[in-house]
Amino acid sequence: TKGTPYHYLVVLGYRCGMSLVDCCCLRWQSIDLNRLMLECSRLKLPKNCKAAQYTVPIIAGGDLHLLLEDMLKNRLVQYNNQWDEFVNPYMATFYGFGRRRITEYFSNLFRRMGIPRTFKHFRNTLVSHLANSEGNMALACNITGHSDPKTFMGYVKPDERALRTMMMKAQAWGENQQTKEKK
Repeated sequence: TKGTPYHYLVVLGYRCGMSLVDCCCLRWQSIDLNRLMLECSRLKLPKNCKAAQYTVPIIAGGDLHLLLEDMLKNRLVQYNNQWDEFVNPYMATFYGFGRRRITEYFSNLFRRMGIPRTFKHFRNTLVSHLANSEGNMALACNITGHSDPKTFMGYVKPDERALRTMMMKAQAWGENQQTKEKK
């Protein structure tokens, strides 16, 4: 998607696990490039859910960081209204009028690549990466905006190597405990 308006969405979706609406409607007030943090609330949730808060660290020098810096540097205040508050005003307006075209674009893109995916799979990918990296569950839930670890776990696709590594660590820990008890 490099060189297209969709590149912005791919980087945000993949690096932050944000939904399409959250990526399109992201505002500059949610981004702190000095602290390298992105903090915003999910926009579209079922009525029975409380507002979920993303707190995503931006990796210095990473593709997301470079993209946001470039967008800030080339930012145009062209509308002189609330549209100027959006990181990508074009995508914010396009989402409102062409959401179906955006989702179809990604479905077609993934189909051409031979992978049966949609934009929402970026979220599943990030959650799986967080879980398979043996990170702290509380921190991972904070990054993804999940208040319930059960919801977080619903997105996880365990990696066999990560499972094996964790099992080996657990067995080594258990054997170490048994050795301590024998002493």
